[in-house]
Amino acid sequence: VGVLRLQSGAIGITSYRPVRSDELPNRGDSTAHRLSQQPARGLFFRKSFDECQTWTREVLIVPPGIVRWYALNDTMIQLSNSRLLWPCYGGSAAAEPNPKPLIEGQERGIGHLWSPENVWATKFFHSDDEGETWQASDGELMLWIDQGYGNLDSMHEPTAAETSDGRILCLARCAQMRA
Repeated sequence: VGVLRLQSGAIGITSYRPVRSDELPNRGDSTAHRLSQQPARGLFFRKSFDECQTWTREVLIVPPGIVRWYALNDTMIQLSNSRLLWPCYGGSAAAEPNPKPLIEGQERGIGHLWSPENVWATKFFHSDDEGETWQASDGELMLWIDQGYGNLDSMHEPTAAETSDGRILCLARCAQMRA
């Protein structure tokens, strides 16, 4: 998904891939069963200290779950205080009808025609130890339309940059032609 030269000189890469059952966090039998019913894909980070000759073990940032998290290419940044910040977006397939209705023999849900895209949110994952451990932001970002009177819209495909005064500027896609 992305590659970043870290302030330490190491090279970090982000990826998402299928997660093996032995990589899943141990959260009990009921959670393991629920996760086994979901697409088993997680977000990962690893780094190289020798110009990509060898790599550290992968660190699972986000395990699979009800919300499927994604990221655009090359969106992880390192802030001036050394924090790694990865803006991601996620949504749930829980609202999708299954099976999807057919129109003229094809699934009506092809593309972005179903409402689940409207419940996608942006979340930030961050590391203060150059990728060894990760935390998620406390909440998610969504777009309130007309101060909430016009419903809400998703904010997905985020990218971010640190401003000169240390704030984080985030741009994301939505269906409102503005954010």
